[in-house]
Amino acid sequence: MTAPPICPYCNNEAELVDSIEVYGVSHGNIWLCRPCEAYVGVHRNDDLNRPLGTLANAQLREWRRAAHSVLDPLWRKKIRKEGCSKAEAWRAGYEWLSKQMGIPFERCHIGMFGLEECQTVVRICSPANLRILRLAKEAGLPHDTSGPDGEEGDPCRCWVEPVDGELMIFTTIDSRTPEICSKAAGTIIKCR
Repeated sequence: MTAPPICPYCNNEAELVDSIEVYGVSHGNIWLCRPCEAYVGVHRNDDLNRPLGTLANAQLREWRRAAHSVLDPLWRKKIRKEGCSKAEAWRAGYEWLSKQMGIPFERCHIGMFGLEECQTVVRICSPANLRILRLAKEAGLPHDTSGPDGEEGDPCRCWVEPVDGELMIFTTIDSRTPEICSKAAGTIIKCR
């Protein structure tokens, strides 16, 4: 069996229990820290009971659900659109996300993310940001959702507004703005 994960909130070892304790019905085992009410599921059909990620309290679980709710439809759309397998679509989605976040693919897993990383996923996958990415790509403009030098957690600060029947990309320019975005700031994009 896998060594019990350590709770990031109280530093105690988690306990392996049936998920009925949390959900009221059994979905298999989970690792649970009772004092913090933090838990994480385990891989299905895994005799080692390896955790699916890190233990999460209620707030982090809510943000992880939110991150999945905006990312998962994107890679699932690829299955419908291109007819690829679930595994191929999932991998392509997470490869895209890792580039957007400026982190290695191997570290790009919502179940391993903390609060700020989940909030970044929600922002990156927001309809507004996806619109900027689509419009910038169609217009051949550069756009980057990471910070300067690819620093983790520094968001791009671009947005799109209608101007005289066209769309314009705006960005707040200061030391945190990616250089690639400041080059595109104020560029007018024709509506299609």
